[in-house]
Amino acid sequence: MKINKISTILLSLGMLWGASSCQSPEEIQPSEGLGFITAIKASIFQDNRADNNFTGEIDLEKCEIRIVVPYNYPIASDTVMTLDRLTKVRVVADIENNVIVTPPLHFLDLSHDNYVDIRDQYGVTRKFRIYADIRKNSECDITSFEFVKKIQISKRSWRLDTLKAFPSASESIVRVPYAEDTLGTGAANVELSYHATISPNPSDTLDYDKGVEFTVTAQNGIDKKVWVVQRGIPARLKRGLRAESAKILWTAKLSTLGYTGGEEWKTQNGLAPSGDYLLVNQIGTPDPIYLDRKTGAVAGKADFSKIAPLGNNTGNCCVTADEAGHILICNTDNSNYSSEFKIWCMDNVNDTPRELLTTNGAYNYRGHHLSVTGDITKNAVITAPMNGMNCAFSRWIIKDGVLQSPDPETIQPTGFGIPWTNCDVVYKSPNAESDYFVNAYCDVTAPGAVSTDRYVTWVKNNSPASVSPTFLAPPGTSSGRSSNNWVNSHVDYKEFNGVGYVLDQRVNVFTWGSAAYDCIMLYDTQSGDLSTEAINFTSTRETGNTIGLKVDSNYGAKDYGTPPGLSGASNGVELQVSEDGYYLYIYFMFAKGGIGCVRVDCFDI
Repeated sequence: MKINKISTILLSLGMLWGASSCQSPEEIQPSEGLGFITAIKASIFQDNRADNNFTGEIDLEKCEIRIVVPYNYPIASDTVMTLDRLTKVRVVADIENNVIVTPPLHFLDLSHDNYVDIRDQYGVTRKFRIYADIRKNSECDITSFEFVKKIQISKRSWRLDTLKAFPSASESIVRVPYAEDTLGTGAANVELSYHATISPNPSDTLDYDKGVEFTVTAQNGIDKKVWVVQRGIPARLKRGLRAESAKILWTAKLSTLGYTGGEEWKTQNGLAPSGDYLLVNQIGTPDPIYLDRKTGAVAGKADFSKIAPLGNNTGNCCVTADEAGHILICNTDNSNYSSEFKIWCMDNVNDTPRELLTTNGAYNYRGHHLSVTGDITKNAVITAPMNGMNCAFSRWIIKDGVLQSPDPETIQPTGFGIPWTNCDVVYKSPNAESDYFVNAYCDVTAPGAVSTDRYVTWVKNNSPASVSPTFLAPPGTSSGRSSNNWVNSHVDYKEFNGVGYVLDQRVNVFTWGSAAYDCIMLYDTQSGDLSTEAINFTSTRETGNTIGLKVDSNYGAKDYGTPPGLSGASNGVELQVSEDGYYLYIYFMFAKGGIGCVRVDCFDI
């Protein structure tokens, strides 16, 4: 029986191989196997390109050594290789002990055939032909794949959501990491093996829910591979989010949604993510809109007509939502409006508001901010700061779905100075003994505080334990965001993939202030303090100058040319974790300015 053995080995340019053994034939016994050359490589003399690394194939039956040269050289170019470019090629071989090649391999002119005599370990000499085999590429892989999903956000407006996919050459499968929905229709940006072709055209819009297969044909026209595109869910990171996955899903100017602001303190204040929707509150509006939370498209209007107008129609002063999507709405008990403080609740955006509690307001200036942690049908903590009332807030406890009392506890933490304003408080867990986070315009005495006011503060045991990085420039410098023309706004907290994240918002409310103070920040609490920002929302990072998402300084009222005034202190931020736990949605709103959503995942890719 004849044996035809072809040995193909990829070889690196940095290895040094001899043309014959340096050991004496009398001292070394023949090794098991072919007793011959084990590998061969070649490269064009004085050519430093990375592609200058050619593979040798050894055919023992035909006594041939083929130097495989790509049809296009460099391989990514359209330049066709010709024999006249191979007149001086360095050829080196890796040989077994006691094998002798005559004449020795060094430089060969591969524009024509070359012949050498090779004596193997057994003393048998054979003549081999060495020649260049200019060969078209046989690879037929998808090397890069980006799925472009076209999402409609209004009758005339669309946005593109680009998802990086992961081709597996061994399986001929492209997996698109998309956890929440079906892929639907879309196009793809594809990269292939050099000079391969693909069918059907991936740039065409295809229905990926019906299953899409691509046939990739190699340059040689012979080798082909059928690739299948699948929706795939990668493994999760052990903890926390994947910062590089953060992207702005959508943004909108509030005026295009029909919200134009209005009188002072009659403006947009509070967001409430509930199911597939995001409720956007405007104070005094009986039918606030709600958006598709993934596209930003207006999806409908809620009915707040059952909320009794209380003094200047401020029944819906603020809204928020619990972790299950129940919506909470509150009025304000500012002395100019009402002596009662009320909170209503809704199961979803289409529900009718029903009263959750009423308590004597006693002019405690509550209602400009409202937060809830937990699920009001199970266990929850609800907070409403008393602005200007000696740094205190009201707290209600719900246990096993039962409100413990409509009359709240008054909590007054230590370590805060002047009476706070523009304050928001959110608990870490639905437990009265839990830590909580404060975003307030007031003095703070806490570890890490280098200025006197305006921090996000992590409160432990009812006392400030750590603060966020200062928003002011270091003493004695003029760099950074060193200005007093901003105030604190909302704060939220959610646990995502085993890590707690704090989201806070700071805004410019003065007509002379800089738009640079309209910003959001997300803190990673793994270190036990608020020193680590998880995502870069800036246009440029102040230290390192790395490019961020450009949320900051782009969506405030002043960014759109609208002087914010005092009502600019009304805004909103919310965090929402997808039901499957793969995505964290970060919602932000700047009153009289813009609204948007950032999405980040926890895929281990």
